[in-house]
Amino acid sequence: MDKMRNKHKYSLFFILGVLIGAMIGTIVINILVSYRIDSYIKEIKSLRKVIEEKDTRLEKLQQNINNKKIIVNDIQVEIKYEDDKTEDDIVKITLEKHIKNKFKCMLGKEVKNVDGEMLVEVIDKRIMKIDGKEYQIKVKRIMISQVIKFWIEIKVIKE
Repeated sequence: MDKMRNKHKYSLFFILGVLIGAMIGTIVINILVSYRIDSYIKEIKSLRKVIEEKDTRLEKLQQNINNKKIIVNDIQVEIKYEDDKTEDDIVKITLEKHIKNKFKCMLGKEVKNVDGEMLVEVIDKRIMKIDGKEYQIKVKRIMISQVIKFWIEIKVIKE
């Protein structure tokens, strides 16, 4: 009888060990796969943003191809967090995309007709919500030439 109990005890420990090992293995694989998926999502969003920018730029440039005037060819956005602890690349990509969408109508316009103060007023101190968090945008500098370049600082308001 005691031998029977010992055999059941050892087989129970073996089965529990296999189950616990399988659960730990599943958790580790899940963590590794989710990290890879997050990096792929970030890369896909970045590439989609680049494609949209190139398409918009190409359309505007084709409209003004025969003009000999200096026109706006591109819009660039440099985003920096107010505190470096909260950096999130997906949020940066999304904010950059939204800001460029605000100014895509400027592509193809003559540089002399672009009003810098108006550009700053459009996005300065604006609050944007992304994934339930609120971010306040502050324009630090702007450069207007064939490329309109914004240097922007963002601050997390509500997490």
